[in-house]
Amino acid sequence: ERIARNKEADLDMEIQELTTKLREERNTSQQLEQQSNMYHAMYDALMESSTQAAAESERIAAELKQELRNAIEEKEAAVVDLKEDVARVNTILESVRNDHEERMQQMS
Repeated sequence: ERIARNKEADLDMEIQELTTKLREERNTSQQLEQQSNMYHAMYDALMESSTQAAAESERIAAELKQELRNAIEEKEAAVVDLKEDVARVNTILESVRNDHEERMQQMS
């Protein structure tokens, strides 16, 4: 009977040790799951932030391209205006030159 009680006590102790180990494993597992969830949430947040940053970059790039197109169109229009002004000045100069030549011929 004493041997049976000793074996029972040994088994009880072993059960307590295994129960303690099981609790520790569960705690560790829960902690790892919480960490995993936290890392997944961080990853999701980073992906969302990255997606938003990419969209903002695309919007800014499109805006800058449009501004550049507008500036180029303005410069091209200014060049056309300048060419027209040069043509008018050349016409005036030609007229003045012709008038001068006529006067010179009339004087001679």
